[in-house]
Amino acid sequence: MGSRAWRSGRARRRRWQADRMPRRLSDRVEDFAAWLFIVTALLLVVVAAGVGGSVHRDGLARSAADSAQRKQVPAEVLADDRAVTARFRTVSARWAGPDGVPITGRIALERAAPAGRAGAPARAASTAPGRQVMIWVDDRGHPGPPPATAAQAVQAGVVAAVTLVLLGLVALGGGWLGVRAVVARSNGRHWEREWARVGPRWSGRVH
Repeated sequence: MGSRAWRSGRARRRRWQADRMPRRLSDRVEDFAAWLFIVTALLLVVVAAGVGGSVHRDGLARSAADSAQRKQVPAEVLADDRAVTARFRTVSARWAGPDGVPITGRIALERAAPAGRAGAPARAASTAPGRQVMIWVDDRGHPGPPPATAAQAVQAGVVAAVTLVLLGLVALGGGWLGVRAVVARSNGRHWEREWARVGPRWSGRVH
């Protein structure tokens, strides 16, 4: 009984293998390319995470260096230069240098900036002469932007990682479409040859 069941199952497997369509070389190439693209996409995510982490660490180091080299000092507005852009206007001002000697120069004031937003040298609701504003200066007393923040370092790392992933996926998607196009052309030629061989028999034109 057991021997007959085993032989019957083996016969069914043989019939299933005989009835199954043979796999073409193009099918194997397509399967291999699909697995290759999947593995590459996973590696891309890992690499992007590493790049994003590196950019984040560099941003934190730059933020620490900037914080050590820059500080805020009060500056007195001397005159409004009337040089206005969409976001800034420049004024003449005077502030104390690192050695205490007054420095006179032009500074940029952000126009109607929300409180607490980073990225502007100084903020002031008015540019009237005599007004006191806070500006960022470096270790030589030159005005400049505020130091980079930890939040900006995180943002830079995320942007770098996401950009790398998106560019990689676009490249992989283009490669996959190329593989599919090549496989489709190969399958089309294969089916044309097969039809040229068996089509006349099915249509009864070959006896």
